[in-house]
Amino acid sequence: MLLVAKPGADASISFGYPLDVHRGEREYYALWLANSWLGEHRNSSSHLYEVIRERRGLNYGDYSYIEAFPQGGWRQMPPSNVGRRAQLFEVWIRTLPNDKAVFALRAALRELDALIERGMTPEEFELTRAFLRKYALHFADTTSSRLGYAIDDRFYGLDASHLERFRAVMDELTLEEVNAAIRTHLQSQNLKIAIVTGDPERLAKQLTSGQPTPITYDAPKPASVMAEDESIARYPLSIQPGDIRTVQVDEMFQR
Repeated sequence: MLLVAKPGADASISFGYPLDVHRGEREYYALWLANSWLGEHRNSSSHLYEVIRERRGLNYGDYSYIEAFPQGGWRQMPPSNVGRRAQLFEVWIRTLPNDKAVFALRAALRELDALIERGMTPEEFELTRAFLRKYALHFADTTSSRLGYAIDDRFYGLDASHLERFRAVMDELTLEEVNAAIRTHLQSQNLKIAIVTGDPERLAKQLTSGQPTPITYDAPKPASVMAEDESIARYPLSIQPGDIRTVQVDEMFQR
């Protein structure tokens, strides 16, 4: 856990781990489908967005990725030319009040664990697959972006176009393959977590105390949300004081 102390800042959270799956591999496309349901970038129908923003109004956006996604604040579609030997699974919880940060972290981890435990349902699978069949047509809608993907195909040693394979495999995948990829590649027990915050001392205490972190709302919420909040506020984190390092923001990116 890295806390970046930035005076006056609200909290922004990122957590994840290295991922050994790449474009061209069938498991990659199965995992992409699962990740799209969980947190497709800037998709207001994705699950994390629904749980954290839509139901609770805590922040702007809640997304997940199975590849590096630089400049996410300025782009809608997945980027090209971010090829890496080791990619990553990442959840990005965009800016929210510091006093709600630990609750939001717990909510995201709870949803990730639920997906790992139960997998996708047939309805979720079919809905997401239908979405991606059309959405993937927009990944490279200019000559420049198609060139970028062609360069990536060379980097990953692909004989066929990743974009063409993406659409073809969406027609072939089964629910069983997707849930197997979830069980194989997703986990929450060995994470790197980074939080930029204006209140690192309070967050460090909340993260390590083992105590619930309930939140309050400015407007009434449905009884179902309030009941779920009780479970989220108590969701275990298992973070010890020795796991946390705090760095001042002006020390970042220095040797």
